[in-house]
Amino acid sequence: PPQDEARVYVPPPKSDEEIGRTFRPSGLVEGGYQYQQIHGVPITGGRLRLGVGGQNDSQAHYAVLSILYGSTEESLRSYDVRLGWNGDFLRKSIFRLGGQVELGYLWIKRTTADKRMWALGIGGGIHASADVLQFGARDDHALYVEGRFDVHAHFGPAFIWAPSLLVGFRY
Repeated sequence: PPQDEARVYVPPPKSDEEIGRTFRPSGLVEGGYQYQQIHGVPITGGRLRLGVGGQNDSQAHYAVLSILYGSTEESLRSYDVRLGWNGDFLRKSIFRLGGQVELGYLWIKRTTADKRMWALGIGGGIHASADVLQFGARDDHALYVEGRFDVHAHFGPAFIWAPSLLVGFRY
């Protein structure tokens, strides 16, 4: 007697729309210049941001570590380290718009003693970016330029506002 052929179920291919809604792993590295003010004292320096998360064709979500290395106008060394969430809520062609929420520490070196002032804080902000060079099957990997504006409240009390201009790589 003839044997039955084994049947293997092959699911139909996903539509382009289904693929676009599916979140894919993603990471980002950003670096650039940041100006911030605390109690009217300007601090300038370099900002580095590292993120891991996921994105689809319309949005992205990342856990982000952010570090600032800078100084005040009186040359007092300052640092901050932040951990938070970053989201791109709107993606149209090469443009992205989003926001973030962060928790972090701020340190400023004292001039009179070999100690640092520090404060725990929480904050958030908005960002807009434009992809300079896109690549990948869905054009979701890119070299981009980003403008940010952050506001943080530190216990003590200290209020910080900070615009920054960054160059990033998203994969």
